[in-house]
Formats: sequence, structure tokens, C-alpha cells
Amino acid sequence: MWLKLSLTRVYAMLPQSYRITHSHDIVPHVPTEGFESYYHHRNEVFYDNDMTPGSTYVECDADESKSCSDGNLLDLSVKDHLHYFNKDVSGYGACGCTC
Repeated sequence: MWLKLSLTRVYAMLPQSYRITHSHDIVPHVPTEGFESYYHHRNEVFYDNDMTPGSTYVECDADESKSCSDGNLLDLSVKDHLHYFNKDVSGYGACGCTC
């Protein structure tokens, strides 16, 4: 209940906020919505590609839309979690976000 109230306040302060998800990234699905009152961010920008400059994306303004990452529940990947916007995220952080 507390988390849902907190998200309501966040949405009021940042009505145009989005979560960015990459193709088969497993992390946007953990934990599942409703687990111990957990809720995912309602607005999502979903890239079902390599996320290079100019890549297409889908914007979903609904909770758990099958048109976005929730449509990929059977083929999830750690690799897609580690690669966003054509960057190896783990290496990017290790170099101080400058490489």
C-alpha cells in the first residue's frame, strides 16, 4: 500500500516520466506486479531492437501493456539487460560513464 501511494505522488510530480526497456530484458519483469504490493511504472518506452541511434520504439501509456516489454514474457534475457543504447552497461558504469 505504501509503495502504491508513493508512486501516486511521483506521477503527480512527474507526469511525463517513463521507464525505458530493451527487448527481452528480464529485469523489468522482476518482481512481478502485485508481489508484496509492488507496481511497475505505468509509462514505458520499449525498444525491440539493438537501440542504436534512430532505432524505432513503442510508447505504452498503460500498465503492463502487451505491446511493450510485457509481450516478451517467454523469451527473457540477461544479455539485453546489460546492453542499452548500444552500450555495454556494466562496462559503461565501470569506466565512470565516460566510455
